[in-house]
Amino acid sequence: HFPENTSRMAGNFFDCNGIWYRPAQVCIKSYGDAVSLQKVEYDQGRWSFSEVRRIYSPHPNFELGFHTFNVYGDTIVVDALGFRRPVLSHFLQRLKHCLK
Repeated sequence: HFPENTSRMAGNFFDCNGIWYRPAQVCIKSYGDAVSLQKVEYDQGRWSFSEVRRIYSPHPNFELGFHTFNVYGDTIVVDALGFRRPVLSHFLQRLKHCLK
């Protein structure tokens, strides 16, 4: 059971200092708003996932989404979504909203 829409995987499970984590997509406002890093535990035949950190895109041009977080060795790979031309795109989004 997930109390929010955070069940979709955002990358592979990874181990950090003996603790396993699961990156998950936060899809509350839209697809992949952020990444939820969840601590993974297994106790008495039951899996549990508890969020330890929620990460939004730190770059203003990629504010639409932050939906992939993968760890390989000492490298982290992320995938974010944004507008190619942010100023024009924001104007067009507002115009589209007004025309509805």
